[in-house]
Amino acid sequence: MTQLDELRKQLYTDVGVRMLEYGFKAKSASRSYVKSFDGGKGSFHLTYTNHPGIDFDVSANVAVRVDAVEEILTEDDHRLTEKEKKDCYTIGINIGNLVLGSYLQLTVTTDADLEPVATKLMEFVPTVVVPYIEKNRDLEAMYDLLTPADPKRRWDHRPGRTHRARTLLALSVLLGRADTNDLIDRLREEIQPEHQSQIEWFEGLVRRLGF
Repeated sequence: MTQLDELRKQLYTDVGVRMLEYGFKAKSASRSYVKSFDGGKGSFHLTYTNHPGIDFDVSANVAVRVDAVEEILTEDDHRLTEKEKKDCYTIGINIGNLVLGSYLQLTVTTDADLEPVATKLMEFVPTVVVPYIEKNRDLEAMYDLLTPADPKRRWDHRPGRTHRARTLLALSVLLGRADTNDLIDRLREEIQPEHQSQIEWFEGLVRRLGF
């Protein structure tokens, strides 16, 4: 294990100890800290960009999984194992893009960087991560998040036209929205630039849900 490997491991451990205060448990296999709630879970996830022998950059994402939505979306996805299906998240975004307007990137070169980087990451937990999860675990709030007034922001929390379309359809069905047929028509228009296989993926869900 290299020195940078040790630093990454130590940073993950240091942040994990602090996350316990907010009820999050470390999941080392995915470099995440997870907090369950009734019907789903929230995640604070670290990502690394490595520069071997020099340093590494660390960033962080917040995500929310709603079990009922994911059960609809992954029901017939035979590419995923049952375990993988349970680890799918419904929405998520990079912390920097959410609050700073640009991708968050913090650099670790030596052990002297661990404390300030961990502290900076933790600044976002009570002010951004916890509120994001608490608010968007609600189906109505999640639906609103994915249908912003600014069309350029449509895919911020669910990248990919077809992924977002399928998620919105599942949410609409679970919410019992009366305008689901109109929604389907709008989503069909939005995903037209996608590859035919993606369009069929969406249409398959439409059929499975009885529309």
